[in-house]
Amino acid sequence: MGSKENDMIEDALAAYKASFARAGGHARAKKLSAEKRKEIATKASRAAAKKRSAAAKKKKKKASG
Repeated sequence: MGSKENDMIEDALAAYKASFARAGGHARAKKLSAEKRKEIATKASRAAAKKRSAAAKKKKKKASG
């Protein structure tokens, strides 16, 4: 098998795994209450904002110094 064939197989396998992961995520979300989903989303949003802020500060510091 050539490298191109391996890449095609790996891509197909990744897509197959992703479909199962999505299904699991949907099942988990269905099981959680709206309040718990909101709590999880809020926590994720705050973490993402904190990461963006830290990256912006690092970029600003690098540009100025």
